[in-house]
Amino acid sequence: MLMNLDLKKIYYYIIALVTFIILIWGFIDFASSLSTYLVDRSLGVVPDKTAMQTEDYYQGKAVLDRTVDGLTRAIIAGLVFGYAKMKLKKMEEV
Repeated sequence: MLMNLDLKKIYYYIIALVTFIILIWGFIDFASSLSTYLVDRSLGVVPDKTAMQTEDYYQGKAVLDRTVDGLTRAIIAGLVFGYAKMKLKKMEEV
């Protein structure tokens, strides 16, 4: 099987594998931080203006930052993974 693969195909297979792992990591991180955020909101841990200097405020910001980071990671890895799979499909047709 390796005889039929040229370096360009191997390159795109490696890119697809790595971005798939990053995509799964992003979705897991996003789901974890989103569930933490939603549980905190349902328990009433949403900080108000008087609590801006407390630990709860900064933990809420950190959870929101992790949520956005996980979503961004999943979107970018998904786009790169889709591109690599598209290029591999085109190479396989030839």
